Amino acid sequence: MDSINSYIYKVFDESITIISKLGSMQLYIVLILAMYFLGEVEFSLLLTYGLLGITLIAIPIRLFLFKERPKREKFSNILEKIKASSFPSMHSARFSFIIFSAFTYVKSQEFTLFLVSIYVIVCYQRIHKKRHDIYDIVGGLILSTCIALFLFNL
Repeated sequence: MDSINSYIYKVFDESITIISKLGSMQLYIVLILAMYFLGEVEFSLLLTYGLLGITLIAIPIRLFLFKERPKREKFSNILEKIKASSFPSMHSARFSFIIFSAFTYVKSQEFTLFLVSIYVIVCYQRIHKKRHDIYDIVGGLILSTCIALFLFNL
């Protein structure tokens, strides 16, 4: 029975880890390019501006208000320090900005609800893997909300 529970936990953990990649920089850039090549240039630009805003604000925060991750990471240079800092969660910021943009662009409550469900899983994984705490996640959400409000009101 323990081996079955262990296997189920392992599959669950791996699935959540894969879903968490939706907040990664790499997949965000793939989404921007996909939207561009599908002819959704305006949406692609919105995502690009959101990514730039998140990055340009989060990096100085991470440098000057450095906060250790729950599972500490060593660093020896400025880039490693940025990566080792946990506040704000850029995963949370990027994925929540995708949700805001999708809701504004697609205007589907069902699709937005689906994305919010995925967002909760991404945030759970970041906390479970000791990459962030709830304050980091909320910080990322607040950051993306501010950027979305700014961009959507231009």
